Amino acid sequence: MSKTQLIGKDAMVPLHPCFPVTTKLDGVTIHSVASFLIALTIEDAPAQALACSQIPETASKLASRALGVVNRGSSNGKIYWKGEAISRSSQQYDNLLDRLFIKLLESNQLIKHALLNTAEKKSNASS
Repeated sequence: MSKTQLIGKDAMVPLHPCFPVTTKLDGVTIHSVASFLIALTIEDAPAQALACSQIPETASKLASRALGVVNRGSSNGKIYWKGEAISRSSQQYDNLLDRLFIKLLESNQLIKHALLNTAEKKSNASS
């Protein structure tokens, strides 16, 4: 699967979660959506912040070291943001993701264009 999708006439816009977006959320530098999601498995806030700032492959290695392979992706659904436990099924987690995507919309024109264009295409398809 391509890391880009054709949107509009000739615009190549990155939609892959590993695409580097580099934004800040709550003072933490986020390299990509994938890095952010991987880092959420790390309870220790400084280690999590480091993982957020890395490419996904490095973030994954940091998460594996921090948690040990046995604990990674545990069935309890717990993730962490800045040392605080969050349930994946909670409104708090939904709000965290919403805040990340709002930051992306505010700070990255390519992502903004892609997300707005995707929403527009879905709206047109359902009419």
